[in-house]
Amino acid sequence: MPFNVYDRNKKFLGFIQCAYPQYTNVFMAANTDVKLNDKDFNINKVKSELASFLGCKSMLGKINEPRLHKSIDNIITKELGKYKNNSPEELLKLVYLRILRDEDNFHYKKIENSQIRSYFLVDISKAVIENDSIIIDEEIEFINTDKIGNDIPMVAMITEYPRIQIDSMLSGQGLLLGANIEDLVGRTHFHRTKLKIKSGNFISDLDLPVELYLKKGDTIQIYIDNRVIKRIFCDGIIYEF
Repeated sequence: MPFNVYDRNKKFLGFIQCAYPQYTNVFMAANTDVKLNDKDFNINKVKSELASFLGCKSMLGKINEPRLHKSIDNIITKELGKYKNNSPEELLKLVYLRILRDEDNFHYKKIENSQIRSYFLVDISKAVIENDSIIIDEEIEFINTDKIGNDIPMVAMITEYPRIQIDSMLSGQGLLLGANIEDLVGRTHFHRTKLKIKSGNFISDLDLPVELYLKKGDTIQIYIDNRVIKRIFCDGIIYEF
């Protein structure tokens, strides 16, 4: 796919590999030693796919270049204006990244799972593009190389104090009335854990229907299957759902 990813110190982190569901400007990047090169990007193929999607081809399939450039400019102006001064090729790649998000049509570099340490998230609206590379304003030091099994986790850091919500009015009333903790046994259960996490340069909330023994500053591995969180690993504990 078009972009390698670096941190603010120009440390190579990996490359954009696929779209991230629900967020149009957020993508999953593979943390790997493998770098993209010119051979991994076919500009004519990308231009052809983008032109087809944007309706910028003639009946015979020829690309209407002026119309395509105008469509790209309109998308950049409306959605990604901070990049308006980047090169035409970078804008082409960026719009392709933003528009063609379906994994079946999304041409990213295929590498072996063993070459990927983890995934992290990149919000392109908070990044810059220089020399055909995405630069995020972060110092990424928490990408963990340990994995559970053969699956590849998304790695994130807990940025605020976790909140464990108690789902029982009886327990609340007991506490207000000065009941001993023993009095609450059997009358309450911890309902969910709410987390604020940061992966790469993207911050989001995570609301899980279980009690997790986590704390602010912890690095967690999130294992996702079919867009559903199946497992979380942190501090030597595996939580399975």
